[in-house]
Amino acid sequence: MRFRISLACAVSMLCVTVSARTRPDIVIIEAAAGLVSDSAVTALFPEGYRFVYAYGEAEALDGLDSVMSSNGYAVTRSLAEDGHAPLFMRIGAETRDALYGTVSELRQSGLYDEALVIFTSACGDTPYHDSWHIRMTVKLPASKGSTLPRGSVIADPVTTADIPPTVLQAAGIGRDNGAGESMLPLIRRKAKAWRHYVYFVNDEYVAVTDGRFKYILHRDGSGEELYNMLVDPCETENIAGRRSILLETMRKAAYARY
Repeated sequence: MRFRISLACAVSMLCVTVSARTRPDIVIIEAAAGLVSDSAVTALFPEGYRFVYAYGEAEALDGLDSVMSSNGYAVTRSLAEDGHAPLFMRIGAETRDALYGTVSELRQSGLYDEALVIFTSACGDTPYHDSWHIRMTVKLPASKGSTLPRGSVIADPVTTADIPPTVLQAAGIGRDNGAGESMLPLIRRKAKAWRHYVYFVNDEYVAVTDGRFKYILHRDGSGEELYNMLVDPCETENIAGRRSILLETMRKAAYARY
């Protein structure tokens, strides 16, 4: 029985035969930030489950290659060729044409249907919607579907740190020792509980969101902000002065990471 795992941009090709159960191909596409919010681009993934993408360190993916390779997986930068499929692939797409070409090649190579595809991008350096709130799209393997309808939007906040444990669980390896959690139970709606908050912390801001409300504290003492992202996704109206109980709850959550 053959299995293949792909994670986007790598070089050598390898095909492995194992007696274990079939595992999905894994393809991580890291696109330019502007591509992620393009509805024409996300339409490339009709089987996708779209998440609120909350802040996570880009470095969270570092080391995933070594974890996979230490478990016998080859990391490649090319798609299937001459009948040999990559085991683990990580693709970078800086333009729309590059992304369309990547998805087209995945389909032509026969990798797409049974692939776990995670489409995401780098985060910015502020806690505001155009920098921190980046859309993530997840396409499950056809044989490992979710109970959710295709194209569902899940408001629970996820981070870049959740990608490695998701990949490892899908590959049947287990999990690493990082801070993230596998998104597979969340996607399949089998998660008993999910995190309440994710955080953004740097020298200028401390921010926290539960995927529905976002609280931002300015470290220089210039003020605090609260946004209802369900009705105000572009964060144009600061409601910090009108939601005292919610404000206090979010403020306490932020100060836990101050």
